[in-house]
Amino acid sequence: MQQLVDRYAQTVAFGGLAVALLAVAVDTRWIAQPISTLVLLAGVLVLRASPVRLSKYSYLTQSGVVALVGALSVGPTPVVLALWAGVFASDLLWLRKLPRAGLINAGREVLGFTAAYGLYAAVLALTGRPELSLDLLPAIAIFVCMYFFGTRALFYCTLLLRDKLEYAEKILILRWEIISYLLTLIASGVVLAALVALSPVGWLAVALALGVVGALTRRLLEEAIGAEDLNKVHLMEVAIASNATLQGSFDQIERLAYRLLDWGDFRIYRVTDGVPSLAYRGLLGRPNRGAPPEGAAPFRAEAIARGRVVEVKDARSDPLVRLTMPEVGSLIVHPIRFGEELLGTVEVDHPKRHTYGPKDLTALSTIGNQIATAIHIAELRRPLLSTVEQIGQQVTALARVTESLRASALALADASQGMRQGAGELESFVAGGLKATDSLGAASRAMADQGALAAQASGTAAEVATQKRAVIGEAIARLVGLNGFVSASADKVAGLGTMTSRIKGFIGTIREIADLTNLIALNAAIEAARAGADGRGFAVVADEVRDLAAQSLHAAGEARVLLEEIADQVTAVSGQMERGREAVAGVEGLSADAAQALDAIVGTTSDAGRHARAIASTAAEQLRAVDGLTGQIRRVAAGSARTLSETEALASRATEAAAGQADLERSIRELGDVAVDLQRIARHFAVEQ
Repeated sequence: MQQLVDRYAQTVAFGGLAVALLAVAVDTRWIAQPISTLVLLAGVLVLRASPVRLSKYSYLTQSGVVALVGALSVGPTPVVLALWAGVFASDLLWLRKLPRAGLINAGREVLGFTAAYGLYAAVLALTGRPELSLDLLPAIAIFVCMYFFGTRALFYCTLLLRDKLEYAEKILILRWEIISYLLTLIASGVVLAALVALSPVGWLAVALALGVVGALTRRLLEEAIGAEDLNKVHLMEVAIASNATLQGSFDQIERLAYRLLDWGDFRIYRVTDGVPSLAYRGLLGRPNRGAPPEGAAPFRAEAIARGRVVEVKDARSDPLVRLTMPEVGSLIVHPIRFGEELLGTVEVDHPKRHTYGPKDLTALSTIGNQIATAIHIAELRRPLLSTVEQIGQQVTALARVTESLRASALALADASQGMRQGAGELESFVAGGLKATDSLGAASRAMADQGALAAQASGTAAEVATQKRAVIGEAIARLVGLNGFVSASADKVAGLGTMTSRIKGFIGTIREIADLTNLIALNAAIEAARAGADGRGFAVVADEVRDLAAQSLHAAGEARVLLEEIADQVTAVSGQMERGREAVAGVEGLSADAAQALDAIVGTTSDAGRHARAIASTAAEQLRAVDGLTGQIRRVAAGSARTLSETEALASRATEAAAGQADLERSIRELGDVAVDLQRIARHFAVEQ
């Protein structure tokens, strides 16, 4: 593509020169019209030297007025000569362009004019070459249209081939080219009318008026086109506000700025502690660029030190350029300031010299302001990103804490349920304990009562036995006293022997009773020792003792009757006691045994009474202990009831807390989603160095 463009440029440059030379050589009428040729040349120089910049690739001039008016009033050859010489001289001397660029522009104007004039001449030949009248309109229309189409096609051909123009820029250029050409046609019509209708003095007046109107029109065009550029600046502001990163803002600013300025290289430097560092280098511009030119460093340092724009119009001949920059013809270093703070520099260079003008400096100043705004906004976004990251971390930590709290609340609820169940079981156990202690108290009270009765009965039995012991002792004494009288009578002794036998049997019965009583007393002692708190068996033993005591009384009664009979018999046989002395000689021993047995019964009965009283006392102490235990159990029951109530309340609150924790966790999840969105948005506005 570049080779095609280069060949096209060479063709236009040398083709235009060849056509101009051929026209001058073939048609020599320009020699006879030197004043007209010089006027046309002066007009081209003036109109070409004051172009209206439309974009970085295009500009507007009114040199078409000279071409149209000269072609219709003077002839083609003076116009060709004036166009080629005027365009080349203006570009080379006034606009400071390279000779190659001047040749290309001059050749383009000549080729466009000659092509349009050729069609115009052909139409004139077909219509019989009429004078300036309505019959000339078809030829003039063709000439006007073809001149506009030919010159504009040659001008924008390479731009369209390289696709340098965006759609919006194409529409902008087409609109203003049409408006500018309409102004050209109006001016050309006024000049032609003045040439036909006015004298030379009138021509000067019309020329002066057109000059003033042209200057005003040029100013209006510049303001209108500047308004279009201002819209592009507004697009930059929108790009800065909506871009994700500082790098993205720089990319967008570069794309939008590339519509306003042409450059070979675009660089942005950030200044930190007075030291510049490359922050961004444009993607658009000259292909196969190497490292940034070192020769630009002194100009960059000057711009940073003085805080003003440094412009190098011709880098190849400027004496301030210490290091050669082969690829740089023009250079602008513009400081980037935000208020009073110097943030860095923005630099553009171009391989052509004298490329940038005042309007380019204004555009670059606007670009610098937008870059400063982008940097400042990026710096403002840093704490936002940090804050959002901290919010995300805090929300994450809060979510973890909430999960822990929810687990704790659920565990507390479960524990509360277990405590409530345990409290219920404890309450049931306490109720059973109260029933058991009530039963134990009743049993202890009954045992105490029975022990008291047993002690009383044992005391009565001991008292009776003591009393009967005295009676038996008296009987024994009487028997001893009657010992001498026993032998009084043999017959009576025999009866007395029978009676004595019966007494022996009775005494044997008493002995058995004594033995049984002794055994029962022993069993009662054993049962009392075993009973402990449960001395119920003692009551049975006590009853047996009572029965034995009754039997002893009954036996004592019988013994009394028998003894009375013996006394009667003794009285009856008192005379015969002497003979029965030997027979009753053992009565004393038997009486002594009976006394011993009676003493044993009395001792046993006394021991039984003491044990019964001890059992009664123990039962009373046990009753008091049971009453105390009952009180303690009642207090435990009351505490258990309170614990159950509080546990139920705790379980309810724990359940509510778990539900609240679930709501809180849901809210925190929603807050986490918001934090994620904020993080996403903040990352969208992340700052890249």
